[in-house]
Amino acid sequence: MSWTIDKFMQLATGYWPASVISAAVQLGLFDVLEGKGATASEASSRMGTSHAHTTELLDALTALDVLDKWADIAQTPTKEHVYKIKPSAAQFLTRSGAWCIIDAL
Repeated sequence: MSWTIDKFMQLATGYWPASVISAAVQLGLFDVLEGKGATASEASSRMGTSHAHTTELLDALTALDVLDKWADIAQTPTKEHVYKIKPSAAQFLTRSGAWCIIDAL
């Protein structure tokens, strides 16, 4: 195999997405987001985590395309974004999902 910087960086950082999913599972984040979703403030309050770190985790899951993020001013007068699990991911990441794999993760 001929190594390139892209191949090496992909190999070296390949654990990052798994770490994000694992942290969310350990914190119970997907249970918090199940249904109507939540803001970072709501999620951090329910999990007992810092707002800043919760926001970073939610944004990382959004970047991985596991969550949707939107601003709904009618529902969030604080103007915070609402995060919700994508339906295609919810079937695997929520306890009520048809193919829940949380315990395996």
